[in-house]
Amino acid sequence: MPPPQLTLASEVKYLKGVGPARAEIFASRGIQTVEDLLYYTPFRYEDRTRLTPIRDLVPGQSTTILATVLTSGLIRTRKGIYIFDLAARDASGMIRCIWFNAIYLEKNKTFRPGQRVFFYGKVERDRFGKPNLQMVQPQFEILPEGAEEGGDSLEVGRVVPIYESLGKLGPRVLRRLVGKALEGLAGAIPEILPASVRRKNRLPDRAVALQQTHFPDSDQPFEQLANFRTPAQVRMIFEEFFNVGAGLALKRRRMKSAPGIEFRVTERVREAIKTILPFHPT
Repeated sequence: MPPPQLTLASEVKYLKGVGPARAEIFASRGIQTVEDLLYYTPFRYEDRTRLTPIRDLVPGQSTTILATVLTSGLIRTRKGIYIFDLAARDASGMIRCIWFNAIYLEKNKTFRPGQRVFFYGKVERDRFGKPNLQMVQPQFEILPEGAEEGGDSLEVGRVVPIYESLGKLGPRVLRRLVGKALEGLAGAIPEILPASVRRKNRLPDRAVALQQTHFPDSDQPFEQLANFRTPAQVRMIFEEFFNVGAGLALKRRRMKSAPGIEFRVTERVREAIKTILPFHPT
């Protein structure tokens, strides 16, 4: 029996790759349906079409690099502070990445030599390895084995959406699940904004806005994208405010149309009110 057609109202647990365990993680964050998942939008983007070689890094800049792990391990300072220390390199040079009190990286055996990893963080000079550079507490994403630039990759050779992790579900997993949802909903995302509103505000269709918010084309100005000012992102922001405004207007209309409560003021009520008031009414 073929699986049911995916819709925005489909429970997220029925999306391929989710299952009961991941559905529980989603539910704990209020994500129950495929629509909820699509409205869990990236909090930033990485332009992986133009990665910075290590030799071109400038202290003080925040950037993304792709480097191969050389060594890694946990060390303890004389003051008892644990530091996870990693060395990586690309074709142009070497960099050091450190995380404070990140015992979990050692415990989980997160890194191993030969892995290709994206690191994002602020570049600093390494005080103990001049003239080397370092990143302190960088965000990272390990590139799957065999992944290469180009093609339909969601990881490299494109502008990549970065999502806030949901428990054990990191950005790479979320990226893949959102991609499957959009693919399964092709041609089945209904519009909710009136055509007149879209024309007046020059907003793209809902389906286009969702696709471009999660997986923007590489020709989008990256500065606009980083500041959430692309047409797709503006549409998503506008839609949220429109829905809030429409909800408030509907609530006001219902309140105005609701019948009032009739009170009959008798002489007995008047006398009771007079005894309550701290003054004599005129």
